[in-house]
Amino acid sequence: MIRIFAVLKPYKYLLVSFFLLFGLTSYSQKVTGMVIDRSTKQPIQGVFIKAALVTTRSSQLGQFEITIAHPTDSLKKIHPGYQTRFVATGK
Repeated sequence: MIRIFAVLKPYKYLLVSFFLLFGLTSYSQKVTGMVIDRSTKQPIQGVFIKAALVTTRSSQLGQFEITIAHPTDSLKKIHPGYQTRFVATGK
């Protein structure tokens, strides 16, 4: 066993980095939805939806799709003329 660790010693940081990176990217979930105006019930086009480092925009029909990295991420919805809103993605 000691010889195996001696052989792997130069790669120790590479292995640690790999396991940290794998652990950080092991969870991802696709979230889809639709942005509508509360009073008119019409879809809103061009709303920016942000989750952590990922940003997307709603389509002409108000639909969007975004991948979140953690189940506790919240979505931030931004559009000129509307109040910025945060929406929880967890159950």
